[in-house]
Amino acid sequence: MLRISTQTLFNRGLNGMLKQQADMGYTQEQIASGKKVLSPSDDPVGSVRILELNRSIETVKQYQKNAERAQSRLEVEEVALRSSADALQKVRELALQGSSDTYSPEQRKLLAIEIREMQSHILSQANAKDGNGDYLFSGFKGREKPFTLGGGAYSYHGDMGRRELKISSDRTLVDRDNGFDVFMSVPTAAAGAEQNIFATIEQIAADLEIPTSPASRLDDLDRAFEHITQMLASVGGRLNSIDTQNVVNEDFITTMEINRSTIEDLDYAEAITRFNRQQIALEAAQKSFAQIQGLSLFNYIN
Repeated sequence: MLRISTQTLFNRGLNGMLKQQADMGYTQEQIASGKKVLSPSDDPVGSVRILELNRSIETVKQYQKNAERAQSRLEVEEVALRSSADALQKVRELALQGSSDTYSPEQRKLLAIEIREMQSHILSQANAKDGNGDYLFSGFKGREKPFTLGGGAYSYHGDMGRRELKISSDRTLVDRDNGFDVFMSVPTAAAGAEQNIFATIEQIAADLEIPTSPASRLDDLDRAFEHITQMLASVGGRLNSIDTQNVVNEDFITTMEINRSTIEDLDYAEAITRFNRQQIALEAAQKSFAQIQGLSLFNYIN
């Protein structure tokens, strides 16, 4: 007949009780954290997959941040360009009025004053700043005022930079247009010739101050208006691209988070049921251990 020593029974009872306590402690940690996987050793394959998913999610979240920055800047640029286009349209209306033979020299000079006000307004838009206080149209020289008027001439002090931001793994877009491309390098009616917008407006105002009809300048003004509206369309296209990509990025993040949750997150109902079972098992182990202690003290001698 196999005899088991009281010490062996004691050790078995103690180990069983300690295991039940450890199991309960682990389940309690899971419930407290809401996570099924508490350490890589719990699920090595799952842990690697969680790391991969986290990296993917963080990468796409960075794309989203880039998109938000680009969107904010482009929206401000859109306002500046739209306002400039409206001012050019007003200049054209005033120039058409001044081209009429019914206008006296004094009336034309008054029109010139209004046109110079529109010129100053466009200059203010060309020197507009974004939400961070950087000049919109300075290229990479965001802290330097891009346009100044001196000696009757308008000068550009920015550079030709066009920053690109990555908004997905395979899509980048320009989040700023430099002022030279927008306001200085503007086609005229003469084939191959370019002129800055401010000079075109200045010529119209100067004609009215002579006074003479500015009708011959209208073609150049129309080219300037077309140029600004084309830039405006480009900005609008980029904003649309951001909206479209944001939806794709958000869907991707949601899908990856669902996949991660499937691996990592705890099923609370199952965990609570398991905890209750473990609690019952621990109580049984404690009772059994107490009985073993009683037997070893009073009934048996090894």
